[in-house]
Amino acid sequence: MVVTMKGTLLKRRDVFKTYRPRLFVLDPPLLHYYLTPADVAPRKSIFLTGCKIKYVSDTQDGIHNMDDNDDDNDDESNKNNTASTSTSTSNITDSSCFTIESSQGEAAYYLQCKDKETRESWIKALQAATAPTPPTPRNNNRASPSPTFNSTVSDAPTTPSANSSSNSSSDSYSANVPPHLLPPLAAAHSLLKLHSSAHLPSSETDSTPTPWTFLFSKKGILAGTLSGRHLTVRGSGVMSQPWPLVFSTVINVYNKELYDSQFDAGKRVATYNDRCFVDHLLFKPVWPTSPREFLNAVSWRVEAGKLYIAATEAKGLPGPYGEPARGRVRGECVIGGWVIEKDEATGGTRVSIVVSSDLKGGLPGSIVAAVTRQQAMFPRIIEKWIEGE
Repeated sequence: MVVTMKGTLLKRRDVFKTYRPRLFVLDPPLLHYYLTPADVAPRKSIFLTGCKIKYVSDTQDGIHNMDDNDDDNDDESNKNNTASTSTSTSNITDSSCFTIESSQGEAAYYLQCKDKETRESWIKALQAATAPTPPTPRNNNRASPSPTFNSTVSDAPTTPSANSSSNSSSDSYSANVPPHLLPPLAAAHSLLKLHSSAHLPSSETDSTPTPWTFLFSKKGILAGTLSGRHLTVRGSGVMSQPWPLVFSTVINVYNKELYDSQFDAGKRVATYNDRCFVDHLLFKPVWPTSPREFLNAVSWRVEAGKLYIAATEAKGLPGPYGEPARGRVRGECVIGGWVIEKDEATGGTRVSIVVSSDLKGGLPGSIVAAVTRQQAMFPRIIEKWIEGE
């Protein structure tokens, strides 16, 4: 079950060090905050995995009164900077303050609660949300994640809001990213949105105009292919798990070897910010072929109520992963991605996976097609792995 919490906290401004009331919504692994409770879109969404939640003592930082007459540095200039919930700071002490420190070196968030008890509730929930989800060995030698979403603090679950963005500023996902990776990542996101929004035929007789060709419909997964220079496959369906658990599972490269029988090992070799990183993927050889490896740049965004995770080949990186190791073939990820959103009908997660890759090395078309098409079943494969069946 998802740890979810919602309430008004005082957020310290970056420059003037005064505090303003903001609506915070915890939906692990994301913490959203809104300028006012009436806002549809969050001002920002903080990716919590790896963050540190710390108490604030009076020796670390003084307590500052709220000042509604100054413009908030993190707010839009044309916003009314007062939240509808009036919160006084006259009774605020260091026992009601805490910070969220990013693992990526970003500025810490200073927050104040109305009392010590409220702070303890928030810290407990946030600390659970910051923990990674390492696999737990099972008796059948398989493993399932140990999700941190295992208790309910509030019965007000949230999802990415309609017409919302995780942060509309491009800086949120481009910070520290090598400039040569930004165009291919932007193209991957555009392709992912284009491919995932087009109609997917439900059968061979479906005559709805679409670039997709029906592939199969089984176990609740509808799959299609897209012709082109490289075969593209898409699989769509509903997973029973909540979207934060699905997100944290597919975003973790170290989980992949536990549910993908063809996967050998993975490593996160570079992290640029909370939303962009580079993963190295090594796949087992399939006789008579050499093992394939991929070096993928990955970024995620929330747009229009959907969470997009897009990957493409990371070219031109220095260091040991810049070139394939001896005896391996470096494949090219043209596009690999997930589209994740809450399924209101079931409470689970509606997902689409889109994959297009060039395995290189002159492989027969039949092998390339077979490997690519099986990607469409990963929503169901991952669902069963999480359940431990």
